[in-house]
Amino acid sequence: MKKTLFVLLVSLLALGLFTPALAGDRTVVRIGRDITVEAGERADDVVAIGGDVRIYGTVRGDAVAVGGSVYLEEDAEVHGDAVAVGGAIYEEEGSYVRGDIVEVDAFNWGGLRHSLHFGSPHFWGWPWGFRVMGFIGCLALGLILALLLPKQLETVSGRIRETPLAVLAYGFIGVLLIVPVLIVLVISIVGILLIPLELAAVVFFGLFGYYAVAWVIGDKLSQSLGKETPVVLFSLILGLILLGIVDIIPFFGNLVGLVAVVMGFGAVLMAIHKREKK
Repeated sequence: MKKTLFVLLVSLLALGLFTPALAGDRTVVRIGRDITVEAGERADDVVAIGGDVRIYGTVRGDAVAVGGSVYLEEDAEVHGDAVAVGGAIYEEEGSYVRGDIVEVDAFNWGGLRHSLHFGSPHFWGWPWGFRVMGFIGCLALGLILALLLPKQLETVSGRIRETPLAVLAYGFIGVLLIVPVLIVLVISIVGILLIPLELAAVVFFGLFGYYAVAWVIGDKLSQSLGKETPVVLFSLILGLILLGIVDIIPFFGNLVGLVAVVMGFGAVLMAIHKREKK
């Protein structure tokens, strides 16, 4: 297991995030793209995160797809395990898997990566053109979180007010660690079962942090309008409306939304880290 982890991590760093082609016998890791092992080709291990794995040739190790499916074509051979998280294993007659076949119905990153693209009209889940129902749903969720977790929201927003640059740094580091943590979890059956938990935590932390950023923005705007002690819910609504309006602006709105999510994500991580240290 340690050897496999080392190979996966080194391959990710050495080959880059987007491996251009499969050549020779090696471990291949791709993020956001599919992997194809052609007939007559061989690979040690193949790991696709946010893509599919399609095998015509031979994989001497494991074939893993996180947020995609594994397709075993005729005469395909996998000497290790075939694992699909958020997808399925499709076996053609004549294919062969020596190890275990594992399917975890979790989270489809393949569709998510398209919806999170900068040019997408649904970037970070915000409907383009300010679609009323989507905004009302986002607003309602923010109000529910503010009512159920007021102290936690106040703590996270406090981190944003006190150390915005440090919070942003925490967010970037946290985002960069998402994929390595996924790779560590992928290499073991027990870890694979924890992947949905990690993805759920990432989504919740990012969303919760986004509302904290909206609260800070609304609070600053309220104070500039002359309200010395603005109501939390009023500040939250005001901040969400302002972010929603900015989000309509092409590219710039997406960039602001991305920064808000990363900053909020970092604020949640910092709050957890500081609490654990205490």
